[in-house]
Parts: sequence; structure tokens; C-alpha cells
Amino acid sequence: MIPKDKTLEELIEALNEVQQKYDALKSSMEKDISEFKEKEQKLIQTNNLLNNLACLVPGVIYQYRLHPDGHSSFPYSSPGMNDIFEVTPEEVIEDSAPINERYHPDDFQRVKDAVNESASTLEIFYCEFRVILPIQGLRWRWAQAYPERLPDGGTLWHGIVLDITERKQSEEKLQETIADLKTSQRMAHVCNWKLDLKTGAYSSSEEGLHIFGFPLGSYLRMQNISDCIHPDDLERVTAMRNYLLQSKESYSIEFRIINQKTQQIRDILSKGEIQCDANGEAIGIIGTIQDMTEYKKLVLELKKSTEKEQKEKETIINSTNDLIWSVDVDFNLVTCNDAFKNYINAYTGRSLTYCDSVLEPTIFSSEQIAFWEKLYKEVLTGKSIHKVFQNSSVGTKGFSFKEINLNPIMLNSKVIGVACYGILSQYGLKLKNS
Repeated sequence: MIPKDKTLEELIEALNEVQQKYDALKSSMEKDISEFKEKEQKLIQTNNLLNNLACLVPGVIYQYRLHPDGHSSFPYSSPGMNDIFEVTPEEVIEDSAPINERYHPDDFQRVKDAVNESASTLEIFYCEFRVILPIQGLRWRWAQAYPERLPDGGTLWHGIVLDITERKQSEEKLQETIADLKTSQRMAHVCNWKLDLKTGAYSSSEEGLHIFGFPLGSYLRMQNISDCIHPDDLERVTAMRNYLLQSKESYSIEFRIINQKTQQIRDILSKGEIQCDANGEAIGIIGTIQDMTEYKKLVLELKKSTEKEQKEKETIINSTNDLIWSVDVDFNLVTCNDAFKNYINAYTGRSLTYCDSVLEPTIFSSEQIAFWEKLYKEVLTGKSIHKVFQNSSVGTKGFSFKEINLNPIMLNSKVIGVACYGILSQYGLKLKNS
């Protein structure tokens, strides 16, 4: 209130003072309102920028809050929440239950335990887990968040969740490939290995450790491998390795080793090639090793079996007095039994061996050559010949047959020779035994 005893001038002066204070207060308020609106606009712009950036980030950026009473919520989450969990940010602002329903049953407790551990220690939350979504189905997620303790005793995390399904699928395929490779190597007794020439470190696949008899996970050096080589083969292998380092050529060598676990001698085939740096300097050797022990045993057994079978066949065809022989397209002898050899020797006085011509003029008469050449040529066209003779002599010097059979020898639909079988006549047999 203005006192009544004031003069008019004093009253005007007082009013002017009040007006100045009012104007100053009004100006200050207008300035504060302007600054507030400016800050509000900047805050809106910042929020919009944050939301726009959050939309560009793959996955979802979020705040996760664990309240003191145990319930949880997502106070903030970017629009990516719909892609990652197929729920909207609004659905989980107050309660995270809609997301809890998305976790794979086998992973839910593991995620919950990781959250509680992070809340207890305030260490970074990190977890990979699966979700089962209504539209996308089974997917893999990766989450990482930084926790902070709130005044009410709760915990607030700031983090991100990403879709790692493709990466996990690639890892699974890679693991399947590695498992298949290990199985294949184990079945074939083959390993891959690498030698670092700078450090001497020797690395090998699991099958290689098995071949040499080292425990899985062993740290090996080249000397460990050299110690396994059979003493009688060590010098030869060392010379080959030294030559390889000088020539930088690939190599293949067979030698024996002594398995460190079983002390058994194993036959192995080692192949390798040099690895060089940009300057052409040898820095390593990479290669494969195959355990040939069982293979060599099989080859030896097969060879023995083949030799036995061959001897049995020879015994059979040599047990008959009938003549058995075969010739190639040039009329050279390929195979024959003892009866054929003895027959030729008895009537020509000459021995006929493999690769000799069965139409040799110095051995056979022109009459014999003409007779057999005609038959051989006819069979080489693909025909078979069966002839029966009635008390007749073929050629001279007792070349007397009762019956002959000639058939083409085929390979890949091509005639490569003539298979012959002959039964001597009684006249011929008499001469043969005389």
C-alpha cells in the first residue's frame, strides 16, 4: 500500500518504481520461459535424434530395471524391441512379463541367473540365449548391459540386444563340418599338420596325435616328431626335409614311426609343401600324414591271396593235356599252359616264351602259319571259331588236332586278343608222348 500523506510527485515516483520492478520481473520471466522452451525444444530434438539413431542400430537399445520387490520392467526400449522380442516398447514399460514368455524354456533360468549375478556384483551383464517368437520362430539373441545401483536399492541396466541367429547357424554348420572332418580323418587314418620353421612348433589335427601316440591337446615341437621316426628311416627323412627346404618343392615320402603310446611300428605316408613369406623365405611346412599300416597289411594279404589264386589257376590249367594259350592282336604269345609249351617244344625243337610270335617263320612252316593266321584274324574281327577235325593232320610235324576253340578277348568293347583251346587227336597225342 502507498501512504495517503504522499504528494502526487511522490506517488508518481512510487508508481514508476513499481512499474520498473514489474517490467524487470516480467522480462526475467519471459527470458526464463524462452530459455525453458529453448531447452525443451533441444530436449525434444535430442530425443528425436536418439530415437532416430536407435532405429538405425540393429537390435534393440534398452533400459532394464529390477525393482527391490523383484518385479522388472523396461523403462526405455527402442523400436527394435518389436523385431527382437515381437513386443512393443509400450507393452513392457511397466512389466517385463511379455518378454519373459519369449525365452526358450531351456534358457530362461540361465538368463535369470545371469541377471541376478550382475545385480549382485554390478558387473557387466552378458548372455547368449534363444527365444521362441510367434512369427520368427526359434532365434538366437546376444545381450550386453551395464548396471547401476538405484537409490531405492533396485538396479538399472543400460544395454543392447542383437540378433545373432545367422552367426550361431554358421557356427553350428562349422562345428558339424569340423566333426565330419574329424570323423573322415579318423576313418581314413589321415591328419593335417603344420610346422612353424621360426619357432619349431608343430600342430596337428586329433588324428595326427593319435597316429603318433600323443595325448590330445599336446604342445609339440618338431623334435617330438623326429623322436618318433624309426631309427633306420630317420636319416632318409631328414635328408628329404633338408632337400625340401632348399628346393622349396612339394614332397611325398613313406617311412616308419614308433607310436609313443603303444610302441607299435606304424607305416605312414607323409606329404608336404613349403610356405613362404612375401620375400620368398621359407616360414613353414604344411602337409598331411596317412597311417598306411593296415593298408599295407591288406595289400600284402591280397598279394599273397592273388599269388595263391594264380598258382591254383596255373595248377588247374597245367593239369590238363589239352592245349591252352592266348595271343594279342600282333599274334604274340600272351599266356599258355605247360601242355602248350611242351607240345611246341616236342614238334619244333624250340621253346616259345611270352611275347614271342606264334607265327614265327623260323619256328613254324608256311603251311602252319597260313592256317593259324587266317583263324586268328577272323577271331580278331569279333567272331568265335569252333572246329572239329576227322582224322586229319593240320600242317606238318604232327600238328594234329581233334578239336579247337578260338574266342575273342574283349576289353571295353574292343577285341585285344584271341583265347585258344585245343584237343589233340590220337595221332597227335601219340606223337606227343613218343
